Amino acid sequence: MSLESKANAIASFSFAEETEKIIRANEGFLIKLLQDQLSAGFGGDEEPIRLFGSTEYSKETIRLKSLFGSPPYGKITDHVTLFMHGEFYNSLKFFYDGKEFFFVSNVSYADNILFRSGDKVIELTRYSMSVFQEEILKPQLLAAWKSRISQ
Repeated sequence: MSLESKANAIASFSFAEETEKIIRANEGFLIKLLQDQLSAGFGGDEEPIRLFGSTEYSKETIRLKSLFGSPPYGKITDHVTLFMHGEFYNSLKFFYDGKEFFFVSNVSYADNILFRSGDKVIELTRYSMSVFQEEILKPQLLAAWKSRISQ
């Protein structure tokens, strides 16, 4: 490869475009990060998930989760997980507009969850974002860069 063609390859590399490709290609990983975060009991504000301000389930919810909760998180009662049978977790969808990404759920009670627990409950924490950056974004950006400059 000539020096000029290498310079052109470097000049034409867009970190923004590559980042967008990587984010879009890894939406499943991002959804899994959110599911893991929810199962650990944390919203995007890095605070415990709350139901109307409480970080604990009611006695009736604990009873119902003990009887009817589905694995793996439906039986957890020591912190709020927003999981009984998994419909909410399984319905999480990822959207990216080129500047920021967000999650939504299409279960009939999604608005109720957001009302009880706040919008931050379906945002990633700084920790979850750092996991994505370290495990996915940085290595894949580096690989794309190396591929471009070695052409």
